Amino acid sequence: MRALWGRPLAAQEAPLRGVRPGGVRGPNVPGRLRPLPALWEETVMTERVAIYARVSTDDQAERQTIETQLVACREHCEGKGYQVMAEFLDNGVSGVVPFAERPEGGRLLVAASDGLFSRVVIYCPDRLGRDQYEALAAMREFKRLRVAAEFVSQSFDDTPEGVFTFQVMMAVAELERGLITRRTREGRKRRAREGRYMASITPYGYVYDRATGALKPHSEQAEVVKDIFRWAVEEDLGLHAIARRLNERGVSPPDNATHPVHRSRHGWHATTVYKLLSAPRYVGQATYAGEPMTCPPLRSEEHTSELQSHSFISYAVFFLKKKNNKQ
Repeated sequence: MRALWGRPLAAQEAPLRGVRPGGVRGPNVPGRLRPLPALWEETVMTERVAIYARVSTDDQAERQTIETQLVACREHCEGKGYQVMAEFLDNGVSGVVPFAERPEGGRLLVAASDGLFSRVVIYCPDRLGRDQYEALAAMREFKRLRVAAEFVSQSFDDTPEGVFTFQVMMAVAELERGLITRRTREGRKRRAREGRYMASITPYGYVYDRATGALKPHSEQAEVVKDIFRWAVEEDLGLHAIARRLNERGVSPPDNATHPVHRSRHGWHATTVYKLLSAPRYVGQATYAGEPMTCPPLRSEEHTSELQSHSFISYAVFFLKKKNNKQ
């Protein structure tokens, strides 16, 4: 067996004390370190990095995708010869959420504290956050963990000028976020004026028509809504009596599969009945950000006027106030 430089292993001189695996004593210059071949250098010197990418719902509206960032970051790491240890992707997370509170941002900080990597590659500074404070806080956390942040789109050195440039970029990102928010809000208000339903959750009794962007009466739930108003006005049933009748008939309570937090797990309740009876959308009156929003009416104006003087309405208001005070 022969050594890397052609000398028999048994004939090589013993290594100097304190010599690390990064080199050995050269045969012609005693006492000096000679670098190992390039293949060994690449194995030892390759820096371990992580990739972080983020898009928010506003970014997605602007047709930005997380895959675009990943491709750029991977190509950047390949060109630099980095070893990518992990990728952390926050999809649909706002840039104003603190970095540590983001699902993947928090995991990245834990992995960094464990020493999994020494550098984080990010596509551009506003992926850290579109808020100056949050972006700078993330950079300070990286520095505390002795992890460098490297951006694909531009670079910032650790000098007063570099820090100032980074802060200017963050100020521009914060301005852009404000402009995007304003454009989005104005666009939604315009669509509401055009007759589209803009709330995020489809109310009970309706279905959302994706083709027109408007609400249509639900074939089954609309009839339940009409029954509730008829029982309240014509049969003079109270809130608890109506809820009890609905539960006895096995009528499914309001349930939105897209938003589990809004599901009712205990059937109909007096509070649920009250909210339905007092909602103006069921007489075709609804608003979004101060703009009128069209809803097909499911109750008559006569029922509405009679409900205003109904005895259980004042009781329901008292009940809700008492419940809110306890919370």
